[in-house]
Amino acid sequence: MALEGTIKEFGLADIFQLIGLQKKTGTLFLKGLETTVNIHFEDGAVVKIDESAKLPKYLTGRILVNLGKVKPEQLEEALEIQKTTARKIGSILIGQEAINKDDLKDALSFQMKEAVYRVFRWKGGDYKFYQDKVDYDRDTITPLSSEHLLMDGVRMLDEWPKLEKTLPSADTVLKKDEKKTVPEEEAGGDEEIFSYESGSGGLSKDAVETLRNIRGSRTVYEIIESSPLGEFDASKSIVELIQKGYLGRTESIPEIVLHEKAIRRTAGIAGWSRYIPYLAVFLSVVLIVFQITGTRKIMNPRVTKFPDIKVSFCSSQVQKLKENAELYYFDYGLYPQDISVLKKLDYDTNIIDPWGKPLLLNYGGGEAIVSSAGPDGAFGTSDDISSNP
Repeated sequence: MALEGTIKEFGLADIFQLIGLQKKTGTLFLKGLETTVNIHFEDGAVVKIDESAKLPKYLTGRILVNLGKVKPEQLEEALEIQKTTARKIGSILIGQEAINKDDLKDALSFQMKEAVYRVFRWKGGDYKFYQDKVDYDRDTITPLSSEHLLMDGVRMLDEWPKLEKTLPSADTVLKKDEKKTVPEEEAGGDEEIFSYESGSGGLSKDAVETLRNIRGSRTVYEIIESSPLGEFDASKSIVELIQKGYLGRTESIPEIVLHEKAIRRTAGIAGWSRYIPYLAVFLSVVLIVFQITGTRKIMNPRVTKFPDIKVSFCSSQVQKLKENAELYYFDYGLYPQDISVLKKLDYDTNIIDPWGKPLLLNYGGGEAIVSSAGPDGAFGTSDDISSNP
């Protein structure tokens, strides 16, 4: 069977399903924008993966360290030996009795699984599959079922978009709340954690594992890199720990975040250019009313007697606050839980509506929703003003 084409036309999940169902033996060549990956199958099972560029977290030695099977100094010693012998790191560590064969099998299985999950997230690229015999180390490799990889991969693909909206940026510094401890019995099963409200009850097993590996303050990237979990499970556990109050942001904001914040604000100014035609119309109306009512009343929407002006002003206000909430999300990876946070962090925003009532900030459908109770001051009535009408 000669199978080739583009990933956009025929997805990797479909390719895996086809190879697995037909129990094919051969190599699937994948070429992305920045890397190439060769996945070798035997009787429909994955037995070997070659990558042109492998992330540090997924090197065999690093995996063994993260799993707690090897100490960092043992790995350093093995790497020195590798420089002069060109032997595989796993073989060296077994020879030093730092690990056994089962430890190496576990590490290599983890390595292959994560490589498959990463290519499942590719949006484009080319593929070719050739039937041929496959050579691999049968003593240290456990064949992985294509069906199981496919099921897990599809589940992750479904959950990744929601997770990425909630996970802070890689440079965000998180600090463990030392006052909160997790007894053994707190490690519960998997929970639905994708919500803006903090959860209650026990932590999942992965979250407990992640929490125990955190000391002091670390960036999101550092936590994921040192985790024995894969990228998806480690990211998911970080979100859970944040939502349940076990991890919080440090007082100091990383310099890179401040830089991105400044860039985003500058870009935001340019983005307002698309509203210029609407702004011109609005200013024309304001100028007419200005001539009727005088400067003081127009410049202060809480004083003017023209209710339409207040409504118009409030509509602009809720949209501006919504944009600042989205900007906050861009800066820090999470939406603000309290509207006053935007004011404290010097975002250009006004949290009181023209009728002297505080605006309300909620979330729904993965975005911020800002609302005013409107002229009657009561939410849930027909005159409410929302950023999502």
